[in-house]
Amino acid sequence: MSTGKNDDVIENQTTENRDMNRTYIAGIDVMPKPKNQDNLQGNRVVNNNPKPGDEPVKATFYQKYLTRKYVLGALGALAILLVALCFIFTGSPKKVAEDYINAIAAADYGKAYQYLDVKEQSTLGSSAYLQFVEFSRSSKEDSIYKITQNEIKSINLNEGEEKNGVLSFDASVVLKTQNGEEKHKYMLYLEKEKTGPFGLFTGYRIAGNGIYAVPKINCFPGTEQISIDNVKLIDENKKLTLNKPIFYGWHEVECKGKFYDSFNERIAFTKEAGMLKLDGKKIKLNSTCLEALAVSSKEFTTLFLPATLTANGYKQCKAVPDEKTIEEMYSSFRDGFKQVGVSSINIKDGQVVSAFVGEDGNIHCQYQYLGEYEQNGEGAKECAGIISFEYIYENEQLVVAKINDYDIHLKD
Repeated sequence: MSTGKNDDVIENQTTENRDMNRTYIAGIDVMPKPKNQDNLQGNRVVNNNPKPGDEPVKATFYQKYLTRKYVLGALGALAILLVALCFIFTGSPKKVAEDYINAIAAADYGKAYQYLDVKEQSTLGSSAYLQFVEFSRSSKEDSIYKITQNEIKSINLNEGEEKNGVLSFDASVVLKTQNGEEKHKYMLYLEKEKTGPFGLFTGYRIAGNGIYAVPKINCFPGTEQISIDNVKLIDENKKLTLNKPIFYGWHEVECKGKFYDSFNERIAFTKEAGMLKLDGKKIKLNSTCLEALAVSSKEFTTLFLPATLTANGYKQCKAVPDEKTIEEMYSSFRDGFKQVGVSSINIKDGQVVSAFVGEDGNIHCQYQYLGEYEQNGEGAKECAGIISFEYIYENEQLVVAKINDYDIHLKD
């Protein structure tokens, strides 16, 4: 109700400040604000559509409580997620070791394989692991791979030293027997690994100690290719690359070479041996090798024997690595020739009478030579003898590495 001129002025001023889209009763805004109009920011409510004269409104206690509640809830959920991820992607080393033993005892080799630190190596597949288990079960050595689930009474694991990221465990397993029980001790090794999303967690895997290793192999002269279980070890640059681990156990080895026929051999790779040892007796040297041996042996013999009649003649054969044997051989021939008055010697011909590959991978060759000699001014007489050579393959050719035996027969 108007009381005069002043009332009209007040009413006009109030109307000027009103929002025409809202409802007012007696000058008071009674229309509730839309829920999405205000944003909560810290302890302040900020009007999304500020107008001249609007003042920021303090957040209520209830709004502060809800904000803190949501933040704490989110942090709690994140903590639970991290704990869950730790449980999924990691495990205590002791539990990993125990689970591996139980998987082996239950003959669940697929599960046991999942605990191995195989680093996605092509030579460490699950089928190769099964062959390793079979090999371990058939060996005379006691191992966890001979345990069955119904035999286990208890498993006690004692953590040992950690070296270079590999943790050792002394596993004491009590097995039930007909006469009571037996206690067996085994060694397990676990290796740390980064796991989980982005490698944020540290987990454990069964290390290769006693399970697999990179093998050594005795290569034969002129070897052009070696394959282990169809995996080639010599690259296109003719370089032998023994950098792939294989499980202990039986393996198929195939060799191809310049001087011998290709052959296959099934070889046991054991921790004790540490290598795949090829049997040289199974190698059949081809005609290319025998011809090369004959040429090289004749060159050496033709040069060396006449040189024994001159001072320091052995130096002509200094290319032979076994210099000490050459000197001894030179002295032996020189002294003998002096005693019987040999004044000249000439090697005419010769042939390889035997050749084989030794355990060391070198080629052993017996060369029989024929020649003539002169003695005390008499006419030429026949001589013959045998020299046992040992050859290595160097710079793509056979070279004398050692003289194992030698003799000569001077015919009257």
